[in-house]
Amino acid sequence: MNQLQQIEAFVAANPGATSGQVASSVGLAHKNAGAALLYLFKQGRLSREPAGHTITNVPFYAYYPSNHKPSENVARASENVVKRRKVSTPSRTRTNATTLDLNALVENLATSLADTLAQQVAAKLKDRLMAQLATQLPALAAPPPQIHAPIINEPRAVKKKVLIAGLLPQQAGMIQSEFGEVFDLTFWKDESLQALKHRAEAAQVTITFTSKLGHAAENAIKTTSTEYHRCVGGMTSLRDMLTRMYVENDKEVH
Repeated sequence: MNQLQQIEAFVAANPGATSGQVASSVGLAHKNAGAALLYLFKQGRLSREPAGHTITNVPFYAYYPSNHKPSENVARASENVVKRRKVSTPSRTRTNATTLDLNALVENLATSLADTLAQQVAAKLKDRLMAQLATQLPALAAPPPQIHAPIINEPRAVKKKVLIAGLLPQQAGMIQSEFGEVFDLTFWKDESLQALKHRAEAAQVTITFTSKLGHAAENAIKTTSTEYHRCVGGMTSLRDMLTRMYVENDKEVH
C-alpha cells in the first residue's frame, strides 16, 4: 500500500481528520501531508469541509471519504453562535457607564503621561552619558566600526530530472502543468532511439508510460544509468507514481 492509499485508509477510518493528524499517522512532514490531501481532494478521491481558522486566520479543513455528505449540523451550530453573539446584553445604569468612561479616561491619561516621561528620561540620560564618556573616555565615544555580515545565498533546491516516454502531446502537456514545478520533466514519443538514449542518460529517473513501446526502446533505456520504472496503468497511475516520488524524495531531503 503506497502512501496515498495509506492516507485514504486513515481518512476512511477517521472521518474529519486534519492534515496534522494525517501527518502524524503516516509519518510525513505537515506540508507534505497537506499537499497529498489537496491532491486526493482535487482528484475526487476525498471530500473536505472547513474546520476552522488558525490564529493567523488561515483556514484549515477536515477530510472525509469521497461519498461523505456535508454536515448541516455544523453550519447550523455556527449560525446559532453568531446569533447569540448578536444578542445585546442588558444595558447598565447611567452611573456605571459614566464610571467606566471615567476609569478608561484616567487609564489612557496615565499611560500617555508614563510613556512621555519615560521617553524624556531616556533622552536626558543618553545625552548625559554621552557627555561623560566624551570627557573621561574619548576612545569609547568614537562610534564602533561597522561589521558587514557576508551575504550567504542559500542554494536553490535542484529538481529531480525525470524522463517520461510514451505520452501523447496532450497528455505530456497535462503532466507538465501539474508536476513541472517540482520535477525537471522531459518527454519522448516516437522519435529516434538515439534521442531516447540521450535523454535517458541525462535523466535521473525514466518512466515508460505504455506497454506498446518496443523492446528496442526499452533496451536503449536499460543501457543507460537512469533509474527505470514502468507505468502499467493510465494517467491516474502515472500521477500517483509522480506524487509518491515527490513525497519520498522530500522526506529523504529532510
